[in-house]
Amino acid sequence: MARCFELAHEMANRGQIENEPKMIRKQAEELMGYNDEAFVSMSRWVARQPTITKQAFNGAIPKVGLTETNYIQAAQDFESSLAPSQNLVEKYSELFSSRSRR
Repeated sequence: MARCFELAHEMANRGQIENEPKMIRKQAEELMGYNDEAFVSMSRWVARQPTITKQAFNGAIPKVGLTETNYIQAAQDFESSLAPSQNLVEKYSELFSSRSRR
């Protein structure tokens, strides 16, 4: 019984199961149903598996609408910075009207 709880704790420390008493107890109870050969095999398998670590959020989500200088560039500012021949609305209208004629 003790070796089942030891293996369940090792599995929890490696991130293979949740590190909660309820989950560890459930895993230990499942391991108690294994015969000696299956238990040894399972313990070898657990030892061979890499430790699963959860990575914390590092704040690297892109900030939509911000430039590198953290200046919020509104769509109006962007369109006004285009040359007169580069008006996006006109370009898209032109593109889609030519597709509908095909």
